[in-house]
Amino acid sequence: MKKIILTMAMAILAMVSFAQIPQTFSYQGVVRDADSKIVAEKPITVNVQILQGTDDGTAVYSESHEVTTNANGLMSFELGSKDAEKFAKIDWSNAPYFVKTVAEFDGKQIQGVTPLLAVPYALYAAKAGNADVDLSDYALKSDIPNVDMTDYVTNSALNDYAKKSEIPEVDLSNYALKSDIPNVDMTDYVTNSALNDYAKKTEIPAPVDLSNYYPKADVDALLAELNAKVKKLDKQLNPPIPGTIEFAFSVSADKQIYFSQGNLQYQASTDTWRFAEHQYDMIGDDNANISSTNSGWIDLFGWGTSGYNGKNPYMTSTKPSDYGDGDIDIAGTSYDWGVYNKISNGGNQAGLWRTLTNDEWQYLISNRTDAS
Repeated sequence: MKKIILTMAMAILAMVSFAQIPQTFSYQGVVRDADSKIVAEKPITVNVQILQGTDDGTAVYSESHEVTTNANGLMSFELGSKDAEKFAKIDWSNAPYFVKTVAEFDGKQIQGVTPLLAVPYALYAAKAGNADVDLSDYALKSDIPNVDMTDYVTNSALNDYAKKSEIPEVDLSNYALKSDIPNVDMTDYVTNSALNDYAKKTEIPAPVDLSNYYPKADVDALLAELNAKVKKLDKQLNPPIPGTIEFAFSVSADKQIYFSQGNLQYQASTDTWRFAEHQYDMIGDDNANISSTNSGWIDLFGWGTSGYNGKNPYMTSTKPSDYGDGDIDIAGTSYDWGVYNKISNGGNQAGLWRTLTNDEWQYLISNRTDAS
C-alpha cells in the first residue's frame, strides 16, 4: 500500500498542446495583472494586430476575440479565423512580423507584442509550392492517329526522301521543330516518322517564370533553421518550470504533462512541501510517531493527506476510513497535495501541480502508440 501511495504522491504539471489548422494558427498566452498574478477564469476581450517590419510597425491585419481564461490564466484562439480572405492576402515574404495583443477586462488593459516566426513562413512556403503547369491544351500520343509509311522509299541512297505524290497532305504551318522548343518534355507527343520532329505551336506552353520561387530544399532548410531558432527563443522566453524534468509526456490524444524532478516530501514543523532533487531520491520514513512539530522530512504519507479538512501528512491513524476511499480519484481536488499546497521548489504557488487522473495513468502506461 505504501508503494502505491508513494507513486501517487509524485505531483505533475499538465501542459496542453494543440495542432495548427491550415491558413490560421493557434495563439496562446497566460494573462497576468499588474502584480504578475494570474488572471484565472475571467472573460476577456482580446484585440489582435499583425504588425509588419517592427514591433510598432504598420498593422496589416486585425481582429478581435472574446475568450475566457482557464484556471491557470491561459487563453487561446485561432489567429486569422475572423477574416480568412484578408488574412490570406498577407505577404509573408515581407518579414519580420509581430503580433500585438491588447487584453481588456474589468476596465483594465494589458498589452504585449510578440515576434511572429514559424507559422507564417510555413504558410508562405505552402504558397510557393502551388505553381502548376496548364496541360488542358495538350494531347496524349494515343489520341493522335498513325500515318502508314509502308509504301515509302527505302533505297539507301534515297533513304531520307519520298515521292511528293506519296506524302499525305499535312498542314505544318502551325508547327515548329522540336529543336526550336527549349526544355519541353515531348515524351507523349507524335512519334509517327512523318511528323516526328514537329509539334503544334499552340501546344507549346509559355515559359514559366520561376524567379520568385524557392527550391523546396531551400525552403525545408529555412524552416528547419527557423524552427530551431523558435525553440531556442521559446526556452529563453519560457524557461523550464521550476521542479520539472525536461521532457513532456502524452496523457491523452491532445494533452501533455511534465513530471516533477523528484518525489514529494514534507516537513511538519514548518509545514513545507518540496520535491526531491532527483527521481531516484527516497527518504523512506513514513509518518509513524511524527507530530506536527517534527523537523525531519518524510515522503511516505496517507492517501489524500494534503492538510485539507484536517487530513494532515503526519496523521498516525491506522484506520483506512480516516484517509478516505482510496478508489476515489483525488486528482485536481483540495485533497490533492499540489492543488492545496505550495511546493517550495516547484513554483511556490498553490494549484500549480496535481496528480494524474486514473484515465491519464491508463493512457500514459498502456494506450500510447509511441514514446511521446
